[in-house]
Order: sequence, then structure tokens, then C-alpha cells
Amino acid sequence: MTIIIAHRGASAYALENSLSAIEKAVSLGADFIEVDVRPTKDKKPILMHDPRLEKTTNACGYVHDYRLCDLEKYRMKTNEKIPTLEDAISVFPEINATPRFKIDVKESGLEEEVYRILLRHKLLNSVIITSEDICVLKRFRKMDSALLLELGGLKKGMLLEKLLKKALKYRVNFLAPHRRIVTKKLVKLAHAYGLRVDVWTVNDIKTALELVKMGCDAITTDKPDIIRKALLRLKFKGRSKLKSRLFKGFS
Repeated sequence: MTIIIAHRGASAYALENSLSAIEKAVSLGADFIEVDVRPTKDKKPILMHDPRLEKTTNACGYVHDYRLCDLEKYRMKTNEKIPTLEDAISVFPEINATPRFKIDVKESGLEEEVYRILLRHKLLNSVIITSEDICVLKRFRKMDSALLLELGGLKKGMLLEKLLKKALKYRVNFLAPHRRIVTKKLVKLAHAYGLRVDVWTVNDIKTALELVKMGCDAITTDKPDIIRKALLRLKFKGRSKLKSRLFKGFS
């Protein structure tokens, strides 16, 4: 069964990487919530996709030029606080749900801090760490042989065989190709190598159904409600089944 991952929270309905986007994703039935993290000057992980702050906040400049305490006086454009990874995790007791994140580590230097946070909250068995930076994935793998890792940001022009060899070399569990490069051959080869396929960013039903028929394991989407409805039309089973399948074999 294909799992549904809410891209930057339910970012079609709320500001990306905000606490309200996370809450919305949970209410819409997402199986996992993808968030992006970047390091502040004092190496604290905050939720932010871009290296600069202007897109989603009233601050200016690069994230890495601010200490976390400096950012406390700024707000997101929805007047929410700029959230840390800790803030994102702390939302879940309030909304009576189990936190399941795909954490996109955008820069190196955060690996140990992210790992400590996940360890403290006992979430190491319910997260996926994704990154385009192979050095980031290597550091996480060195810290934990069982952590689910994803090689992210895969785009057109990459040689499939070379990509698979790289994934095996660094012991990742998932490949994250863009929807435009996914083929039956890619999915079949990935599965033959024991890898799962998580496709991004898919917001229309037709594409989602094509990917499901190819055997893709996960779909990352801005609209988790729309994709869930599409899967339900194919008589897919509920979230608990989807989650258990995802983690089977990786415990």
C-alpha cells in the first residue's frame, strides 16, 4: 500500500513548515508529515525550506546568521512563531496523534542535534530522515544502523544504475525521485535492490494513480486529502495497515 506524506505540512492549505500546516496535515489524514530543517547560528534546527527567511517570515537574511534567541522576536507571515523541530514534535500531544515525520535535513551540521531530539522523544522508530546531501545521510547512518534514511531530491539526468549503487553503498532505505522521472523500470529496479520509492511532489489524482499502479511506496503531496481520496477509490486499506507495511523489515 502507498503511504501519503504531507509536503512541508499540508502546504496547499497552510503556510509551509508552520505549526498550522502540521496540524492541518494531521486533520486531513496524512500518514507522515514532511518538514524541512535548517540550522541557526547556534546549530538549532528550525523548520525552514529556503536558506533565507523572507519567503515565510518577516525576518530578512540567512537562517544561519541568526541565533535561535534572535529569531524569537520575528514571526511567520501567518503571525505564528518560527517553529523549531522541538515545537513541531510538541504539537502532537495537543492534537492527540502519534508524530510521524519525514525530516528533510537541508544542510550538514544538524545531524547530532536532530538525532538527540528524536532520541529524547523516542521517535527514532517512527521517522524517515531525508536529504540530498549524501554526507548528511552517512553521518546519520554512522549514528544508527536502523534509522530509516532516504536519498532525496532525485531529478532528471541521473543515471539509474549509478543512483542505485550509491543508495546501496550508503545503506539508505528510500529513493525520492521527482514525479517526472519515475518509470516502471525505476520502481522495479529499486524494489529488486530492496529500496522503497517515495515520489514528490504529486498533487493531481491522475498522476497519483499512475504512480500507485507502478508500485510506488509513498507519495509526497501538498494535498494529502486529495491523494487519500484517490487511493480510497482504489479500495486501499486504512492508515494503520499502511504504516505497518512501511516499517516491516526495517525494525
